[in-house]
Amino acid sequence: MTVPWTAGVTLHCTGCRATEAPDLSWYGCARCGAPFEVHYDDPDGPCLPIPPEERTDLAAQPTPTLELTSDPGVLLKLELRNPTGSHKDRFHAVTSAIARLAGARGIVTTSTGNHGVSCACHAARDGIPCVVLSTEEIPDPLAVQIAAHGAKLVRLEPGERREALRALVDDGWVPATSSDPALTGAGNPYGAEGYRAIADELLVSAGRLPDVIFVPVASGDTLLGVARGLATAAGRLGQPVPRVASCQPVGAATVSASLRAGHPVSVESPHSVARSTSDRATGRLAIEVVARSGLSITASEAEIIRATRDLAANGLYAEASSALALAGARVARRNGILGPDALAVAVLTANGRGWSETTQGVFPPPRSVASDIRELDEPGVGY
Repeated sequence: MTVPWTAGVTLHCTGCRATEAPDLSWYGCARCGAPFEVHYDDPDGPCLPIPPEERTDLAAQPTPTLELTSDPGVLLKLELRNPTGSHKDRFHAVTSAIARLAGARGIVTTSTGNHGVSCACHAARDGIPCVVLSTEEIPDPLAVQIAAHGAKLVRLEPGERREALRALVDDGWVPATSSDPALTGAGNPYGAEGYRAIADELLVSAGRLPDVIFVPVASGDTLLGVARGLATAAGRLGQPVPRVASCQPVGAATVSASLRAGHPVSVESPHSVARSTSDRATGRLAIEVVARSGLSITASEAEIIRATRDLAANGLYAEASSALALAGARVARRNGILGPDALAVAVLTANGRGWSETTQGVFPPPRSVASDIRELDEPGVGY
């Protein structure tokens, strides 16, 4: 089968600048090994590698924005309202569709949770096999959902995951991985393009582009796609491109470490309550975005926990990694990086329902629950 690529779409090497037609090669540029990025001849048209109507259909809608009274001037982009509860649906609506259109043997990804759930869900919708290469630490609720969608969940050590991924890709499976093949051994340049739409949705909901957008970062594909969408939207409007802020926990601050070193570096033993952003490395393309025009923000564990609790108190049960965006906006405001009149957007990437068993230290254990309605007025009932 042949993928019906968007007319005028090409792959540009970010290293040697070679240009190629879109294809199903997953190891970066054959000449220099650098990752590819997707380019469009018509930036005024739909910026997707495949026609929009070919995306995997799970009835996704534009996600809303919300402002908290405690944080005026900061809009929350509620990506936790996507079909599987995370922003990853934007990625997999593109990548799973490509696997289906190509008649691939299946789709394979590496994930600690949300990415795997979304991949499994979209593969089920497309009727294609799915393998999720994960770890022993994946939360049980997410493991159950991955299996419920018919995907095969494999728990491996990091080195084993890389080897398994490459073996499946060589056997004709499509990788649903970061755009940078250096991170996992095989890279997919197309999935990040799904995040571009966040910029267009913000323009509609806010009536203008934000001054700064705060994005939680692990491999960095979300930040990369959002930055590209903002640049395209700003070009259409003839306006300055908004700044993009990479938000990471202090214990996994790969972007700031890479910027200091002048090249991508890994962080040994990354750790944080924001587990989805606790990766050892970030992709080269995302680091380049931050180096050119963005901001690198790090938040402490206390700041991440406070943001997660504040969101819950306002009716938003967000994963701690998701709340990192709000924590980052607060750090930027406190340090004078974000002016008092600036319009900021914090991207809340995922809800916290699948991560409840990992929230020790974020929320205190529930206290005694009333066994009689007369006890409801007694102190110590509930939280």
